[in-house]
Amino acid sequence: KAVQELGAGVVELLHPEDRDPVVEHLERLGEADDAEVFDIDYRMRHANGEWRWLRSRDVIFARGPDGSARQLLGTALDITERRAAATRLARYQGQLRSLSSELTLTEERERRRIATDLHDEIGQILAVTKIKLGALQATPTATDLGEALSEVRGLIDRAIQEARSLTFDLSLPVLYELGFEAALEW
Repeated sequence: KAVQELGAGVVELLHPEDRDPVVEHLERLGEADDAEVFDIDYRMRHANGEWRWLRSRDVIFARGPDGSARQLLGTALDITERRAAATRLARYQGQLRSLSSELTLTEERERRRIATDLHDEIGQILAVTKIKLGALQATPTATDLGEALSEVRGLIDRAIQEARSLTFDLSLPVLYELGFEAALEW
């Protein structure tokens, strides 16, 4: 009955997906207490033919002698732009989550690469150095000692260079000294 009083012409302006929810809204409103306020969002065809989102806030205005709702008092606010902004915001948030996830994966890959470099380069150099030093302890002659010490010094130099390289990879000094733009150019 409430829909009939609303008028068939108005119902035809409602988006097909929103007709049933609006009818249910009007029926709930018809059974409501006088002070109850009901909100609903729905689409309605604008005079230019496009669908516009409206938010209606309705309350019973007048009742008939039998207590049934006869008139509604309501406002309808065009929220099309607000909904479009919310949709864009949700899309941007999804993109941000995706970028954040990608960044996390990239960081993890970089950590794995650094751990591999530490193990394969510095770890191996230090292991060989330890073996060489152990051999030096067992070597009785001075010539063998000089040659072995020279080799150990070379290994330590390589370990120092690898450590500097990894430190540089982890934190570019140019970034802190000259700034982001200069670091990118570098």
